[in-house]
Parts: sequence; structure tokens; C-alpha cells
Amino acid sequence: MKNWIVKAKPLSAKGGQKHSEYLLDYSHPSHAGTSNIQVLGGDFNKIQNEHDEIVQARLEKNKGGRPVKNIGQSIVFSLPASIRPTPEVWAKVLDNSLSAISKQTGINKEDLSHFAVLHQEPHKKDHMHLLIGQNPNGKYEKKITGKHTIGACKVAFNKTIKAELGLDNKEFKPKNKGIKEKPLWLARKIKKEKEEKRLLELKDDKNKELVYFIEAQNKSLKESSRAENIKKNNEYLIEANKDLTTKKENLEKGILKIKDDFKVFTNDVKKFKNQVDNNSSREVIEKQAQKTAKQASIVSKASPQTKQIINDTLNKVTASTSQGTCLSCGSAKAMYSNQCASCYAESGEYEEFENELVQQTKLKNKLSKNKVGQGFVYDPTKSKK
Repeated sequence: MKNWIVKAKPLSAKGGQKHSEYLLDYSHPSHAGTSNIQVLGGDFNKIQNEHDEIVQARLEKNKGGRPVKNIGQSIVFSLPASIRPTPEVWAKVLDNSLSAISKQTGINKEDLSHFAVLHQEPHKKDHMHLLIGQNPNGKYEKKITGKHTIGACKVAFNKTIKAELGLDNKEFKPKNKGIKEKPLWLARKIKKEKEEKRLLELKDDKNKELVYFIEAQNKSLKESSRAENIKKNNEYLIEANKDLTTKKENLEKGILKIKDDFKVFTNDVKKFKNQVDNNSSREVIEKQAQKTAKQASIVSKASPQTKQIINDTLNKVTASTSQGTCLSCGSAKAMYSNQCASCYAESGEYEEFENELVQQTKLKNKLSKNKVGQGFVYDPTKSKK
């Protein structure tokens, strides 16, 4: 090493007092792990008082210009972490450095106002802070803050360590050779970037927590919506089941009605066949045929299959009669007005006959209410003749 480490920077009037308090504060975060803070000599109040004297003197003389900005110089002496001098050795470094400053500036050593504090840190480098005032005896001395003064301190530091510990800075090989210490502005920039990166990571963590929370809420809403949909589907299925049950009941009732109508139709067909077989009068046979045709019309509306069954049944019944073939379809046997029962039920003549029966019934009811012509029978066939 060219020299043991000596760094210097101005000590401002505004921050001097706070800096002196910081040097003695064990609780400060920068002093975590510091095992010993020891004042090696001097008094900061003397530095501050000399500064106040020169400021007051300028005011009394009405001297203009800019106010005095600095009150002195802050010099830090430090050694590599592998070298741990005792407080007594550090005290000799302080004494020899003050002697070197006195010789360099021509100011008596006793007149140099100073304040020296030792920091011993097991996990870091041991170092000594030397605050030296630039206004000894109330007179501004520019030489104290000059580069030659710092150079004199480096020489005194090198000689003292070599004399007390036998270590020559020129022969010492540091472990981290070639790694230069960063300038203060760069160190602050890197520190700021690290802090910003840490805040971004913290923000990302918060965002992740927020995303997880939103996803959990969405999942909960989906599950709730799914449960609601299941509930609605169940309600729909219950209603659909009720509707199907109602339709089934109605269908069963319809089937029962069709069965009843078909039963009536079957009885009418049997009566008609018996009347034909027994050679009943034409009037009786025609009346029964009309009744059978009407019932066939009712039953045939149920379905095409039912209509086909009815036609097949009537064809079998009329096969034994002496009637001719139906003039409408040409296949089934004629039963009335040269038509089979099915065709006759769909013909206009049957509808006219039905209308006549309705009129007859209305007239009969009307006459019965008036108690006149109670024995009168309305015959539409005779009226036509």
C-alpha cells in the first residue's frame, strides 16, 4: 500500500455539532456491532466557540460577503481489518498527527483545537475520527484545510504504525488488492438504486398478495355462482318434473278417455251388427249407423293409428252385410248413404245431419217449456221429402 488510509472532508458549521454527537452515539444504526467508542482527546466545544468568535467579529466590523460556511476539517484514519491497534497506539497516532499539522502550518500544537474519537468494530475496520478547527484563537487559518496538511497526517500515520506495530505500509498486501473504493457520489447512487430495488420487490410482493387475494375472491365468487346455478338448475328440474308429472297425469286421463270412447264405439258396432243380423227395420239400422259413425269420428281424432283400427273394425263388421262398396274410398263396405262409417263421418251430409239433430233438440226443448206439441217429433228426413 502507498499509505495507510487517511480521508478528509470539510466540517460544516451547520452539521458540525450533529456530527460530534453522532461520533459518540452507540445506538446509531451505523455503529451496530461497535465494541468501543472512546474519546482520545480534545473538545468539540472549543472548535465551536472559535467559530462563533470569528462570526461575531465579522458582524462587529460590518464586514460583508458570504458567511463562514465551515468550521474545520474532518479527518478519518483507518487500517485494514486484519490490523487491530490498541487505544494507546491510536493515541500516539493522534499526537504525532497533531505535531505534523503544527509543523506544516506553523501553528503551535497547543493552539490546535481538535476532537478525536476512536471506533473499534470487530466486524469492520478500526478507525479514528479527528475533527480539527480551522479558526485557532479566533483567526481563520486556510493552511489547516490544505492538501499539504492531509499529506503530513498520512506520513505521521505511516511512521507511527511502523514504529509501534512494525508494519510497513509499502510491504503490506491487502486481501482485496485492485479493488478501488468507490467515490462518495457513486456509493450513494448505488445505495439509492438498491433501496429502490428493495422497494420495488416489496411492492411486487404486495402486488402478489393483492393478486392472490383477488384470485381467491374470484374463486369464491365462481364457487358461489356455481352453487347458485346448481340451486337454480335443481329448482328448474323440480318444476320440470312437476310439469312432466302433470303432463303424464293428463296423458293418462286422455288415454282413459280414449279407452272409454273406444269402448262406447265397440258397443255401438256390436249393436249395429246385431241389428243387421236380426234384420231390424231400415230406420233403426240407419239410426244406429249414424250413432256408430259419430262415435267413430270422435275416436278417430285421437291418432291416425286409431283411425286405421276403426276402419279395419268397421270393414270386418260390414263384411257380412249385404251393403255395397263405399262410393268415396272404394274399399270399405257401405253402411249408410252408400258410404262407409269413416267416410260418412267426414262427409258434409253427416255434418248436415248433426246440425238437424241439434235443431230438433232445441225445438223439442222449446216446445216442452211451452207445454205445446209435446208429442210432436221432428224428423229431418221427412221434412226433406
